[in-house]
Amino acid sequence: MVRNDSTASRIFDVFNVIFLISFAALTVLPFIYVIGTSFATQAEIAERPFLLIPRTVQLDGYRYILSSRTLPRAMWVSIWTTIAGTMVSMALTLTFAYPLSKKYLKGRSTMLLLITFTLVFSGGMIPTFLTVRNLRLLNTYWSMILPGAISTWNLIVVKNFFQALPDELEESARIDGASDITIFLRIILPLSMAAIATFSLFYAVGYWSAFRPALFYIP
Repeated sequence: MVRNDSTASRIFDVFNVIFLISFAALTVLPFIYVIGTSFATQAEIAERPFLLIPRTVQLDGYRYILSSRTLPRAMWVSIWTTIAGTMVSMALTLTFAYPLSKKYLKGRSTMLLLITFTLVFSGGMIPTFLTVRNLRLLNTYWSMILPGAISTWNLIVVKNFFQALPDELEESARIDGASDITIFLRIILPLSMAAIATFSLFYAVGYWSAFRPALFYIP
């Protein structure tokens, strides 16, 4: 291997390092700002719009949070919603994507058209709220899970993943007398663990970060 130690290469390396360090600093600064303001007083925050190291360190905010019942309750709701929501979303996505991956399914084109339509147009905030209210889901955990249980994008990607699996696997299983459910549970799902892990992470992050459903459906 021939090393390129020319002046142009060295200049490029220097600028590359400077750019990466600057980009890393821009990424880390917001976290430092949040931590710094959490220890600063209200007067100092009003006086210094952007601070990284407070002049006076105070722990009133941490004392209030740790002494209140709000934080444990909020953590429990977030954890329960994330776990239950991820399980429900993956169950619905997998069981919906698998039949859609079969080209012989009757009405498949129509269902795919309707599913793709939701990528561009949604029902809207008010109709969704009225639906949740009419289903008597307001002020329940399920109001934060069921309205967005299936992501259209995730569903289409999982459907394409199932569609790419060899048909010979299912044909050989059918010859051995396996049913559709057996094929799905014992052949398709074990071969799809990578996709399951990936989209489980996507759903979990979405449920953990979501706050609008609680504002809308938890009076």
